[in-house]
Amino acid sequence: MIARNTAFFIAGFTIGLVISFFIANAQYQKAKSAQQSIPPGSAEEKLERPEKSKAGQLVALGATEDSDRAKTLANSNPKPMEQVYKNIQVLKGVPAGQLRLIMTSFTEALGVHCVYCHVSVDEPHLDDKPEKAKARQMIQMVQEINKKYPTQGLVTCFTCHRGSIRPAY
Repeated sequence: MIARNTAFFIAGFTIGLVISFFIANAQYQKAKSAQQSIPPGSAEEKLERPEKSKAGQLVALGATEDSDRAKTLANSNPKPMEQVYKNIQVLKGVPAGQLRLIMTSFTEALGVHCVYCHVSVDEPHLDDKPEKAKARQMIQMVQEINKKYPTQGLVTCFTCHRGSIRPAY
C-alpha cells in the first residue's frame, strides 16, 4: 500500500512539474515576444526602458549635476531664459540653451506634443491654455520635491507620469 501511494505521489509530482514547466515557458515566450515588438521611440519603450530618455537630469527641475548634453546646450546660450524668451515665469535663471531639452523632457514624460500646453509653436509665450498653467504648477512642485528631499534631482515629470498625461501613481 505504501509503495503504491509513493508511486502515485511521484507520478503526480512529476506530471505537475512538467505542466508547470510548459506554463512558465509559454508565459516567458509571450513576454519575450511582446518586449521585442515594442517599437523604438514609442511611449511603451519609455515605460519599459526609461533610461533611454534623451533629457537626462535637468538642473531646472532640481538636478545637482547636468548631463553632458545639458552642459553643452547650456554653454550654447548661457543667458538666463527670461532674457532670451518671452513670458518665462518658472524657469527663471536657467540657461536659455536648455529650453529645447527641457521642453523635450516634458513631451516625453507626458506623451504629448508642444501644442498640448502651447497655443501654437509660433507663439509659445501666450498663456491661453489652462494646461500651461498646470504645467507651471507641476514644475514648481517637482522643484520643491527635489529641493526638500535628497533626490539629487532624479524626480522629474516622468517619475510619476510615465509617458501619460495623468500620473501613473
